[in-house]
Amino acid sequence: MQLWYVCKENQLLGPWQEDQVLSSLTSKNISATDWIRRAEQIEWTLAAESENFKEHFLNSESEKLPFEENWHEKWVLLQFNATTNSYTQNGPFSTVELLSKIYQGTADYADYVWQQGMSEWKRVGAVDAFIPKEDGTEEIVPTEDTVSLQTIESQVIVNKPEANSFYQQLPLFEDEKFPLQTAPKVARSVKTVEKFPEYYKPIVNKRRRWWVFSFFCFILSLAIAIWGKNSLSIYL
Repeated sequence: MQLWYVCKENQLLGPWQEDQVLSSLTSKNISATDWIRRAEQIEWTLAAESENFKEHFLNSESEKLPFEENWHEKWVLLQFNATTNSYTQNGPFSTVELLSKIYQGTADYADYVWQQGMSEWKRVGAVDAFIPKEDGTEEIVPTEDTVSLQTIESQVIVNKPEANSFYQQLPLFEDEKFPLQTAPKVARSVKTVEKFPEYYKPIVNKRRRWWVFSFFCFILSLAIAIWGKNSLSIYL
């Protein structure tokens, strides 16, 4: 028997049995944008994307998502990769999938999206479907809503070749706000110092030099004493 946890408005509910979850979905106590997971799992999933309850939302008589009627329409996500200095197309994603990526931090309101029927790319923060309004949070208004249709195709990388027929309908893209250029390199003067041969001579420790001199004086004194004793014995 599977048990489920539900996260609704930052409140943890459960554990519930599957029929209890379905009953809450039917009574609309759980919405499509609430989070759900199995008791033995760690990662949360939006209720509308859960494999066990997805059919509930695909039913025409079921609850529609609050942000748009045709929520199943797919979106293509365009993100800038600072490492490769290029743009990457990902998707297509449903609105729920894209909201999940924004929640998890793998997508941002500054990224671009496109959907069938659109003639231009739009920033995620400029699309009503992705702007949080019901919870009282501040609406995000980007400085540039759309971009032109001209493109630098070498800067765009398609991640899913199996969806080529879908990508062929995409408008061209050029990020005019962030031109791909680097600052000119500044020449730096290099100072060289010529080192004379004396620089490479070993440096004798002064303390060591003092001990060597003392030892030499001791040996010399001992030799003089022995020599003097021998000389004295000759005369005696």
